[in-house]
Amino acid sequence: MLTHRGFSAWIVSENERIREYLVAVDQNANRVSCWIPSEAGKAFSIHWKDEGTNVHSCTFITLDGFLVPGRFLFGEGSASRDGVRTGPNTERPFVFAQSQSSGTSGQSTKDAGTIMLKVKRVQLQESKPADPLQNLPDWSSQGHIGEHCIGYGEEYQTYVQSPTTWKVTPYDEASKRSHVTFVFRYRSRDWLMAQGIISNDDGTAAPVQNHRLAKRRVASAPIAQPITPSPSPTPDPRKLDRISSSLKGAFYPGQGRVRPALNIRTVSARGPGRHDQYPGEGLLDLGPPPDPSRFMQGPYSAFQGLETTAVHPMEPTN
Repeated sequence: MLTHRGFSAWIVSENERIREYLVAVDQNANRVSCWIPSEAGKAFSIHWKDEGTNVHSCTFITLDGFLVPGRFLFGEGSASRDGVRTGPNTERPFVFAQSQSSGTSGQSTKDAGTIMLKVKRVQLQESKPADPLQNLPDWSSQGHIGEHCIGYGEEYQTYVQSPTTWKVTPYDEASKRSHVTFVFRYRSRDWLMAQGIISNDDGTAAPVQNHRLAKRRVASAPIAQPITPSPSPTPDPRKLDRISSSLKGAFYPGQGRVRPALNIRTVSARGPGRHDQYPGEGLLDLGPPPDPSRFMQGPYSAFQGLETTAVHPMEPTN
């Protein structure tokens, strides 16, 4: 597990946390990096935790340079991501795949072989319509480093995407850089052994305590129950004073809890730009909350299965 500046991050595969090697901390860049062993054909998920910063945060994840949605945290708790959305209620899981190309073929290999998680501290503003779905990259035609690359497994059904998204502004206007960045450089175990990064008898994974991975479902197969997504935590009601009055209106009146524990709020990307700038600068029109019955898929979020996203800008800066 990598830990820095009040946050932790780790990768899980087959219900086991993948062990990190050669962990390095760059204090100037607020970046922590490491090496992890990958195994072709194995699905994985990305996890992170706010150790109690008491500040709202959003995340951006890049897989071999491809930006995928993260999630919001509200000053504490943990979140995870194990797939990328392909439809209103479908996703494809992250998997380590066997590389079909090598060298510099395809697009730039600058971020090839890396899983990167950027955490940004933000202030929640208001809401706006959700971003359109992304097109997944053709990883088989891209340039890769090493034997493995990031792939996407068979499509499965998941909770319904929310029609709205958060807009956010930087928590600290003086610094628009990421609060912390975690970088996992993945390679095959044989490669890591050949480089002396791990030894022949060194274990590569640690059991995950109190963690239950979502079972994969193929879209065409019968679904007994919807998959339970990773929850975002319920914010402490005492912290709501820090949220604007218009934002408070987004929560249903009369709830015993401001946001049930199973509410899913994701941060999504839009546009070809880099991912270093805070998404969504400026205010939004909130409007009334959506009717939860329109999106009901079982008790999976504050709005019965809704996902909320934050917009990523077209022209980000460091």
